[in-house]
Amino acid sequence: ELMAPLLLELGMLPKMASATSAYMIIWTTSSDIVHYAVGGNLPAGYSSVFCTLGFIGGLLGRFLAIKFVARYNRQSIIALALAGVLALSMALFAYRAATADSSNPWWPPQGPCS
Repeated sequence: ELMAPLLLELGMLPKMASATSAYMIIWTTSSDIVHYAVGGNLPAGYSSVFCTLGFIGGLLGRFLAIKFVARYNRQSIIALALAGVLALSMALFAYRAATADSSNPWWPPQGPCS
């Protein structure tokens, strides 16, 4: 998620930064899926549903991005969408931290290596 803003800051066009970031996310996510599947920690039914929903969401997002850019002829829409996703992620993380259950030993983290 942080690669796209970095690529934008380095002067890459929003369309190219978004595509490059998505390509990197595909490979890291795929390696995580293989890792958990080989370890036996990935329920087949559960993961199939979310994989399908993720794929449909990705196609829908790509379709909408192409339509918006073609309609308004502005690349900034992609950059604003990336900024919105990052802001939403940050807000949800802050909410999770604020409402954390103190009995959970994994949250909040006690240090960088915990």
